[in-house]
Amino acid sequence: MLVDRQYEFPKRVLMAFIVEKLRESEVDAAVNLFYDMVDELHAKSAEDERLHFKESYTPKVVSERLHSKDYAYLVGKEDGKIVGFIFAWISDRVGHIHWMGVTRERRKHGYGDNILKETIAIFREMGCYEAKLSAYISDKGAYHLFQKYG
Repeated sequence: MLVDRQYEFPKRVLMAFIVEKLRESEVDAAVNLFYDMVDELHAKSAEDERLHFKESYTPKVVSERLHSKDYAYLVGKEDGKIVGFIFAWISDRVGHIHWMGVTRERRKHGYGDNILKETIAIFREMGCYEAKLSAYISDKGAYHLFQKYG
């Protein structure tokens, strides 16, 4: 069961940050952030290649998956505004992290780390024995974050 958790940050961060399950009313904002991540990671790719990724996570597709116990779609919010997301699912007791992102302005503040920790906690609660993901080596921040977890 997903429990919303508050995370404490060093005193220099004054904003309230929480990680929680994506709600129907937030799907468009989360999908738009996902689209921004695709455009950033594939800036030098052809538009049709970017569209291929984007078509996998349209607002309609994400909304349909929200109510499945096999999907872990989470958002990180700072003072109520979505600043991060993760699209993950569980299959055969293996957690799969497919996409994750944090807005450019909020990177290197620990937000991605907390979104990832919450996702791993859900995987454990659901009986997963491992988690899998792929990362772009060119995305050094994400690559180093994932390396911390093995």
